[in-house]
Amino acid sequence: MPEADGAAPGRRWAPKLGGRRWRDADFLKLGAGQSISRLGTCVTALALPTAAIELLGAGPVEVGALAALPSLPFAVLSIPSGVLVDRLPRRPIMIACDLGRLAALGSIPLVYLWHGLSIYHLYAVVLLVGGFTPCSVVAAQC
Repeated sequence: MPEADGAAPGRRWAPKLGGRRWRDADFLKLGAGQSISRLGTCVTALALPTAAIELLGAGPVEVGALAALPSLPFAVLSIPSGVLVDRLPRRPIMIACDLGRLAALGSIPLVYLWHGLSIYHLYAVVLLVGGFTPCSVVAAQC
């Protein structure tokens, strides 16, 4: 009599980790790129407010604005980015958006080294990052 989970009697069920997807180079590149992008997003969510507080002495209102600004472009650009993604190839859009976010976030340490980092620069960076995010999210969904 087979067990309730579908395994043969006396054998434990084990997930199949093999398959064609794990041998597909494009799938592995997509997975790696998306994982790195997600990790960067999580680090940024923690690092930007911390940098604003520690380096610039930002107060609660400034940190709150820094946390709220990335959602503004998402609300404004969601529909136009969907139209853009439907008309253009998705892969180049995802790559361009990730590179745009990388450039915007990479400007923070450069400006800091030149002793010119301000809260307004951080505001501009989070607006840019928020502007690239809708296209990337929509392109990754399909």
